[in-house]
Amino acid sequence: MAKPIYTWKKNLKPQVLLDKLSQIVQVTADGKVSFVGWDYHEIIVALENMVEIKNASRDLYLPSLISKAVTQSAKENLDNNTVLENLNRLARDHLATKIKNYRVLTSLSLPLSYPQKRFKVGNSQIHIVTDFPKKYQEQRNDLLSQTDETSKGNGSDSHYAKVVVYCKSKSPYGAIKQALEDLDLWRGILCIFTNPQMEMIGDSYKPVNTIRLGKFHTLHEENGNAALNKLYWFEPNFVPANNAKLKNPELLLKNTHFFINTITEHKDKSLLTEGVVRYVRSLDEKDQNTAVVKLWATLETLATRGESNCDAISRRISFLFEEYNYHAQILEHIREYRNSNIHSGLENQNAKNFAFQLQFYFYRLFLFYVQSIRDFKSIDEANKFLDSPKEKNKIKEEIEKLKLALKMHGKE
Repeated sequence: MAKPIYTWKKNLKPQVLLDKLSQIVQVTADGKVSFVGWDYHEIIVALENMVEIKNASRDLYLPSLISKAVTQSAKENLDNNTVLENLNRLARDHLATKIKNYRVLTSLSLPLSYPQKRFKVGNSQIHIVTDFPKKYQEQRNDLLSQTDETSKGNGSDSHYAKVVVYCKSKSPYGAIKQALEDLDLWRGILCIFTNPQMEMIGDSYKPVNTIRLGKFHTLHEENGNAALNKLYWFEPNFVPANNAKLKNPELLLKNTHFFINTITEHKDKSLLTEGVVRYVRSLDEKDQNTAVVKLWATLETLATRGESNCDAISRRISFLFEEYNYHAQILEHIREYRNSNIHSGLENQNAKNFAFQLQFYFYRLFLFYVQSIRDFKSIDEANKFLDSPKEKNKIKEEIEKLKLALKMHGKE
């Protein structure tokens, strides 16, 4: 039997919700299913969150699959096993479909004279263009004619560089997810090298990132048609940016290629990609308190993956510095602020300074992972190294202990 794509999360009880659905479902003689009242929508959203998705392909769109699985199960039996069986069957059927070519049209606050126009990132081809191809532009204009006045009135991105992302997927939702993730991987590396390191005077509600996404993203099939009828994507916290200025474009290209190529070769490339994507999306936030919380969570994902160790981030990242006690205290004060923000809702007018500080520590940690790719087999192994003692005498003590271990096991 094939390994299930989806399972229920442990310690949750989906059957309680399915019992509620059983009370409001109606199935006609010809097999049409309907649900009475508004509870259905609330229950479907909750069921979606009860599904474990870590083994699922990004080509799968869970909201649609869970809805179809529940509808099919209503004709049979609304119990958690039946729903899960139908959910996995639908997922396998979907993954058996052919891969299609898609195009994502968007824009970035890149310099208009960016030196490279075409390159590959992840599974996508990114093209910087002067104008969108006509067959896509017409469909894009039609889609964006539906935007409300609020979206139209929050600043212009007409001066941004136009970008077309070429990607392949078995579903439109998988395509847009892949394209934006690959785009943000590249954009995140660019921001690591182009973002300001600190801001003494400036707008506290201006995002830290210099290279930001445009307002709207549209998804198209090869023939130019919209891939999902009238659906488009938008940036809810859009704040217009000036086109970035590059001091040394050739060096930036070299560093960007090195980082992306290293990530591609790394055993934990999915984790490193996730780290960069979460980093750049954190610093897109105009609310700096939110940016700090998100960026701290990004550091947790990298430095303490799968651990519940609140002291590990400060201890491990400070290991990278000669003045480790100083940096440990800087990280600890940010951790205290982050905790007070989450648990008490307390905000701080210095949050943007904290965001700049965390950006610095993210860069140093990420640089360590990239530069030590030959030294450690995985991120977990690299993190374990960061738990090493810092003081010279303690390091020597550990060396002597390891020598003794070698001697005891006859391997000296």
